[in-house]
Amino acid sequence: MTSTPDCECCEIVLALGENQLVNLNAHWTANVAMKADSRPWLVVQSREHSETISDLSMDAQQSLGSALGTVTAAVLEQTSVRRSYVLLLNEGDRPHVHFHITASFDEDTPTSRGPQLLGTPAPEGISANSEVILSEIAASVSAKGDSVGQPDVAEEPSALVRALVALVRGFQRHNLHSVIRSWLGDRGMSSAVESYTRSKIRSSFAEIWVVSWTVLLVVGLFLAQGLPAPVVVVVWIAATYRLIELAAPHLVTLLDRRATTVVSFERSLLLVSLNVIELSLIIAIYLSLIGDESTVELFSNGFRLATLRGEAGETGWLALIEWIATLWSLLLLVASASIAMGRIAERLVERVD
Repeated sequence: MTSTPDCECCEIVLALGENQLVNLNAHWTANVAMKADSRPWLVVQSREHSETISDLSMDAQQSLGSALGTVTAAVLEQTSVRRSYVLLLNEGDRPHVHFHITASFDEDTPTSRGPQLLGTPAPEGISANSEVILSEIAASVSAKGDSVGQPDVAEEPSALVRALVALVRGFQRHNLHSVIRSWLGDRGMSSAVESYTRSKIRSSFAEIWVVSWTVLLVVGLFLAQGLPAPVVVVVWIAATYRLIELAAPHLVTLLDRRATTVVSFERSLLLVSLNVIELSLIIAIYLSLIGDESTVELFSNGFRLATLRGEAGETGWLALIEWIATLWSLLLLVASASIAMGRIAERLVERVD
């Protein structure tokens, strides 16, 4: 499953358990809608992050019909179902190709039929459990076996890896980035922010977040020198939080086989480059606690350590700071290499096709 930062569809699918998600084929998945009631409501979405059908790979476009056919057939088999509806709305702050599958019943009045039925309860006395339908879809796909082109499934990761991925995913769902984005969305401001950034500076909330943190860290570096201890402690806590937040997406990229960023290759490399600047500033803030260099010298030393150019033989706190810098730099480097290799592989496949 390819994923893109700030995509609600990607985040929902990656958070689902194995019994909550069905791989219809190598390119499409199905799951129960989060707000499903007594009326069937399932979602079919592309495994690759694409904003429009025309952006999908040719294989994904060609396999779309069979994917939708499998789901609609399961819906039509339910008692009293009159029609299955397939809706492509693709609205959201960050579009991702997905279809809503629902149904009308014989008991629905003619005037109530149509797309407005999506998300409404079934007529009184009628109930079609979406979870049951999904299980029937899973059984149908399993019975077809390899003919549907199921994606290759790697060996199940160890319990330690699964626990670490779950921990990081939990942190990502509840960190400041997610809280602020949800707060904006609840007040109808998120779409305005996205619309403005796309039209004015071709950016998104992720880029705004990274740039904002870069500015805050620059301010923090100046505040960490010669100011009262409480201020320095606040700056250090903020820098440490951002250090953890920096590592989370890259750990997921490397450890969760469903979370790659191949499709957003150029954007990912831009964010990684900005992350290196952030890491340099964080290391500079740490160095300011144990030295009396100027701001320029601190940033220069922070950048040197963040780019794996530290000097061996250091001891004490400086050795610990260098160890942190090396560890996080290697994480960024390996994640960037993983993204680049994935993109190269994708382009080779495109040429073969």
